Amino acid sequence: MAIASLVCGPLAPGVRAAGPNADEEAAIRKLIAAHDQKGGDGLEGVPQLADRVIGTGAEKRPMVGDEKGELLSTSSAPNRVPGHTTIKTEPSRIVIADSRDLAYEYGKVTTDFDLKSGEHVT
Repeated sequence: MAIASLVCGPLAPGVRAAGPNADEEAAIRKLIAAHDQKGGDGLEGVPQLADRVIGTGAEKRPMVGDEKGELLSTSSAPNRVPGHTTIKTEPSRIVIADSRDLAYEYGKVTTDFDLKSGEHVT
């Protein structure tokens, strides 16, 4: 299982839960679902900020922007069967700034994949 973490920027006094921003929250949930349907085959087509920070747990440190992560020696990524990865993201909370130019989500990500050895990992 890999856990993804996204940090978009510092919290501002005007940041709150998405209650009044229900349309924006629904759009974000739709983007998350679209990414999950790709099965971990990258973020192409998913809107992103140039200075995004992504930590999957498979790299030595989080990746910023388009930089390639340096995999940990314990990472199973090089031994995965291409096209046999599924991702399920369960957002528990989405926070949207009043200005609507910043949002982030808290949640759980479950990744399932097959290894070249035949083993299935969740």
